[in-house]
Amino acid sequence: KNRGVEMTVVLPNYKDSALIDALDKDFRYSCFSDDKSFSKISTSERIREAEKDFKALGATVLFYSSHIRSTYYFADDRCIFAPFKHGKEKLCVPAVLCQNGGSFFEFCKNDMDNILKDAKEMEE
Repeated sequence: KNRGVEMTVVLPNYKDSALIDALDKDFRYSCFSDDKSFSKISTSERIREAEKDFKALGATVLFYSSHIRSTYYFADDRCIFAPFKHGKEKLCVPAVLCQNGGSFFEFCKNDMDNILKDAKEMEE
């Protein structure tokens, strides 16, 4: 925990079974896995573990009930954007670094702002 550093993490809403099923299918988890030795830990449990880990770091953790199809990492006036792949085969996914002042950064910021607008803290 560093003073002056704020971190907000948006995770899938683990209470939304339709969303969890869609994630399992997209990422080939659970019953959609080709790997029969795949861990028996459910996606919901993995998300709850991530929530605890991020909160231990002092992060604000929010939950989103729609499918996010890319990842954004913002730090000050920069953003790292990483898209998700759509094919079954393993691929190296590129990460794109952009800086405030450009149209790509504005797209990322606007998209993230829309996600944050609809993301909520989990009610126990």
